[in-house]
Amino acid sequence: MRLDSLMQNNNTINISKAFTQKHSQITCSNCKTKNNCLHHYLDHDFISRLPGKYVTKVKMKKGDPIIRNGDPLHHLYNVRIGYCKLEFSLSDGQYQINHFAFPGDLLGIDGIAEKKHRLDITALSDGELCIIEFNTLTKLIDSEPEIRNIFDTILGRTINRFEEHLFSLGSHSAEQKLAFFLLDFHKRQKQLNIDLRMMRLPMSREDLKSYLGMTSETLSRSFAFLEKNNYLQVKNRNISNINYDRLSQLIEHKEKSIKVWDLKKPNRLAVSQTALSVLSQ
Repeated sequence: MRLDSLMQNNNTINISKAFTQKHSQITCSNCKTKNNCLHHYLDHDFISRLPGKYVTKVKMKKGDPIIRNGDPLHHLYNVRIGYCKLEFSLSDGQYQINHFAFPGDLLGIDGIAEKKHRLDITALSDGELCIIEFNTLTKLIDSEPEIRNIFDTILGRTINRFEEHLFSLGSHSAEQKLAFFLLDFHKRQKQLNIDLRMMRLPMSREDLKSYLGMTSETLSRSFAFLEKNNYLQVKNRNISNINYDRLSQLIEHKEKSIKVWDLKKPNRLAVSQTALSVLSQ
């Protein structure tokens, strides 16, 4: 089925209850994050011929539940503005954050395999989402090679990002895990043309320690280590004066003159107040 036929048969989508009364139709031509999303390579003429309700813009508020574990798959969500967290949870209350979503990221692909979602996705900040009707998208993927290729690329990049994170969790020290995260955060901010002189983290300390697989104390000591050795400066969620070259060298074990602290002997460590308060707000 080609695009023109799909437009004639398109049905109005049902917006998730969390976003009722907040939605409006949108085009992609003026979107600042288009270069990072599903419609990256689509020209204005192609986008103008997309089905009228195929993409719908909605507002999100910090704390909004975007998707919940067990929800049926009806839509995918492209982050237009803001940040989200993706976490896997068990019925006994255990949870693990396995990804932070940036502007341009596609959410909800975890539901494709079984047609229901396995992750909880929550807004970390106020922002906007583009809701994409999944059934319409699958018809476009079948009929339009451009969208199929972009969708395959996004799936591949998502898998690669998860694999890199798993490698860091299993192979790096606490300080290296934090450095790896900050370098990846910097790279993704740079892709969005965001001012890099200061980094403001959208996630809480609880969220970050879950993502990095460490305790609150270890996270604070890791920030203190980086701050004491002049890798960066920390004030609450704001991180400044970041030496990205030295962070890369720390990950590659090149800075042999700096010893990683023995975390079993906290009395050897004078943790600064700024580091202890990092991400606490």
